Amino acid sequence: MRVLVTGGTGFIGSHLVEALLARGDSVRCLVRRPDRPGWLAGLNVEVVAGAVDRPASLPSAVDGVDAVLHLAGVVTARDRSTYFGVNADGTRRLLEACAAARRPLRRFVTAGSQAGGGPSLDGRPVEEAEEPRPVTWYGESKLAAERATLEFSRTFPVAVVRPCAIYGPREREILSFFRMISKGVAVLIGTGKRANFLHVDDCVRGILAALDHPAACGRVYNLSDDEGPAWETLVGAMSRAVGKQPKVIRITDAAARGIGSAVGGLLGALGVSTPLTPQKLTEITQRWWLCSNARARRELGWAPRVPLEEGLSSTARWYLSRGWL
Repeated sequence: MRVLVTGGTGFIGSHLVEALLARGDSVRCLVRRPDRPGWLAGLNVEVVAGAVDRPASLPSAVDGVDAVLHLAGVVTARDRSTYFGVNADGTRRLLEACAAARRPLRRFVTAGSQAGGGPSLDGRPVEEAEEPRPVTWYGESKLAAERATLEFSRTFPVAVVRPCAIYGPREREILSFFRMISKGVAVLIGTGKRANFLHVDDCVRGILAALDHPAACGRVYNLSDDEGPAWETLVGAMSRAVGKQPKVIRITDAAARGIGSAVGGLLGALGVSTPLTPQKLTEITQRWWLCSNARARRELGWAPRVPLEEGLSSTARWYLSRGWL
């Protein structure tokens, strides 16, 4: 199968490309800066210059492919229009390019996000059939991308996956937690928080299941672990992975919002970008980021395989081997 992957230079995308190559697929990657192939360097992939917010680049990118795995998107932006311009409008442009192509697609899979479904309101894992309740611009834009994808279900087979927080080799957000713990400190915001965490290998298997399985057409699937561990459990597993027993510092949600607002405002005034945006703080201060993977288990035969302790240990070893820790 000839597959176009967007977002292939990124964390999840690069693992996905490697998995496609390992099973014998031919891979083309849409890359904004071909001179910066990132994790694609040295892989047997066809690289085409372009991006979903560059409409003129899309017809040639989709020409002759059998399937599209769409992972490209904006995770952090200053305003709502940027999120929607890339995540929602970019997805629609790519779908339109596929619809206009001469070769009919066998499958188009959009990687949405748990943020599109929104957090749990009562500690019960959110299911795909429930009304989505995104709480950030990012979540709203990913939900709009999902809906755009499903609109094309009469044109060619489509599917949507909603990964939860993904960790593993090459991931940089959880790296900051590992680094903090390795220095003997762990900061926990609020109490009683739980969140889904899924290893990247399991996420990739879920995307491939949505690509291959006939039942996936026109459907949305959460990709998540079974446990939804407490933050304290995560800190404990990461501490064991790096061999440190950190001092735990607790901050209330209100204090986190106040500190984040103050730091973000100061850095913004200095022209320095910061991840501590009001949008990010809204995500962090949610109590339950939990979603159910029952539909993916039932319809796709998919299930997470990598235990949290094992996954975090192997991730820490990879960071250490690369000198990131």
